Amino acid sequence: MNAFSSALLVLLSLALGGPTDAYMYSSIWPHPVSMTVSATTNTTVSSSMTMSCSQSPCPATVQAAFQRYEPLIFINGASAPSSAPQITSLVVTVVQRDVPLSVGVDESYTLTVTQTEATVKANTQWGALRGIESFSQLVHWSAEAGGEALRGKEAVKRRQQWRRMSGLERLAASDNVYTVYNVPITVQDKPRFAWRGVLIDTSRHYLTVPTIMRTLEVMSWSKYNVLHWHLTDDNSFPLQSEKYPKFTEKGAYSPYEVYTIDDVTKIVSYAESLGITVVPELDMPAHAAVWGKAYPQTVCQCADGQTLLDPTGPAYPIIQGLVEEFKDAFSSPFIHFGGDEVHSFKCWDESENVTAFKKAHGFTTDAEVRNYFQTQVQKIAANVSKSPVFWEEVFDQGFTLQPDAIVNVWLSTDEVIKAIKAKHRVVSSYGWYLDQQNPPGGSHYLWEDTWQNFYLHDPIGNATLTPDELALALGGEASMWGEQVSSVNIWSRMWPRGLAAAERLWSPQNIRDINMASQRLAQQRCNLAQRGVGAGPIRPGNDYVNCLLPTNHASNQPVGGV
Repeated sequence: MNAFSSALLVLLSLALGGPTDAYMYSSIWPHPVSMTVSATTNTTVSSSMTMSCSQSPCPATVQAAFQRYEPLIFINGASAPSSAPQITSLVVTVVQRDVPLSVGVDESYTLTVTQTEATVKANTQWGALRGIESFSQLVHWSAEAGGEALRGKEAVKRRQQWRRMSGLERLAASDNVYTVYNVPITVQDKPRFAWRGVLIDTSRHYLTVPTIMRTLEVMSWSKYNVLHWHLTDDNSFPLQSEKYPKFTEKGAYSPYEVYTIDDVTKIVSYAESLGITVVPELDMPAHAAVWGKAYPQTVCQCADGQTLLDPTGPAYPIIQGLVEEFKDAFSSPFIHFGGDEVHSFKCWDESENVTAFKKAHGFTTDAEVRNYFQTQVQKIAANVSKSPVFWEEVFDQGFTLQPDAIVNVWLSTDEVIKAIKAKHRVVSSYGWYLDQQNPPGGSHYLWEDTWQNFYLHDPIGNATLTPDELALALGGEASMWGEQVSSVNIWSRMWPRGLAAAERLWSPQNIRDINMASQRLAQQRCNLAQRGVGAGPIRPGNDYVNCLLPTNHASNQPVGGV
């Protein structure tokens, strides 16, 4: 345990009588850089609390956040009347109000909570969003029983009483208490890494637009700031192009399982309001079999060989056209062109076009042809002023990369360091594949316990890097590949394990204590469940926290532990 965690735990234990409850109820996920708390005083929050900016006009993103967070803070409706001092205002100050969203923008904030008010001060609106989220996590809803908040074993007893009661009566609004423990509280915070991403895969299974929008919101609660959208693969091509309509006519699962340009604009706009940048991926030259269904001239196909895009010319105008068509809808300065898992050049070798192309250009190997392909797609990215992102094979196999290209590692931490030493910017997905039952690290009997593997995995390992090299380590991504997830079950697969990667990417490197993290993770998982997300528990209900659902929960079930 590091010194900060030890000191915080001592303070909280004095206040609440034991390290378990204390560390959960005055915690923030991801763990902040610095947090000081009182050892003596709790306060409650009035549901009539005002949320405002200290200056006018209030940034639109912050104003929208106020509207989003009111029902998230007061999850069971109005609070019970109280004559005691309460928090009645949340005031946000943004120093530089017009700073645009970017990967690496200042997201720092300072949060102060007293008995009667909370304040967030941030240099940018994006830092203000992170501070508002942190405040919301400090507010704990409980039901009152004889004046004492229901927690732990008492909550279990009360739950058993509810089950015995005819009709399973719900708690009345007059029972609602929203408590902040251990005030005054001061939090100073900023992210460790600039790129803190989640990958979703809409080729293996189509995800509905509301599912993606909700995923973005849940990401923001853990301070993720990049959505890597793996749009296309061998399986389907759901991106509906007006220039090239056959992609969805031949390649979508159905006419209803597509993303129009209006859908993309809606998703990207909502993501940006949450401080999240959307990076689209069109995987190529492999993972492109669906191109052959729509535009056969763009691929090389053969018996018992891997379908690859034709590197000689037919595919480039269509790639260029797609990128130009969607360049404004996908407003981020990045585009991911895949480049992974080219296992065989058999179809290129058997293609008359490719054979003639090799001869005309003086190429003698398939690697030279592949390098030509990678060079052309980088030119396409440059034509629309976007930096290309590639899976690690493009770097590892020695193909030419432009200085602005980003290497997305997925196979090993060693590859991260190798790419950094070669002076490339790097994003690491290694160690955080949410589809894996056995991620790198120790094995576990229980599925959810693999969160510990995600938590302990560091994108740069134990490497010693210079400041210039550290700047090239942009961050990482938790990847939710879609072979076995759809809109029905995606959140139960992503959360709470995705929380572990979020803390590793945001919090200081020395925050690594599994015991402390497990208590706080249980609480943050409860926050997600109370907000309507199907995130599974990591322990029995009486171990850390019995998570009570509000009466207006989306499950429409009576109050009880989950």
